[in-house]
Amino acid sequence: MERSGEAEEEYTADHGRVLSWKIGNVRLCATWPEGNLFDRIVRDAARDASLPHEPLPEGIRHRRRGVYGFYFDYLRGEFSVHPD
Repeated sequence: MERSGEAEEEYTADHGRVLSWKIGNVRLCATWPEGNLFDRIVRDAARDASLPHEPLPEGIRHRRRGVYGFYFDYLRGEFSVHPD
């Protein structure tokens, strides 16, 4: 982990308050994320780490294990399994 240097402001509110800080590959969300802020922070972190990012609707979770994708719908109490 990089420890030298100063953290940079990644996201700020319209009034100037820092919402998220970044230093190297570490991010700190300095507020309770509202709207799509959390998704933006995760998307940027995944991109910087060369990881896939899959935005999902509310209540949907996707897990991969081997060649299978497991989809969980926590709002409806349903799940499905598909080859990925």
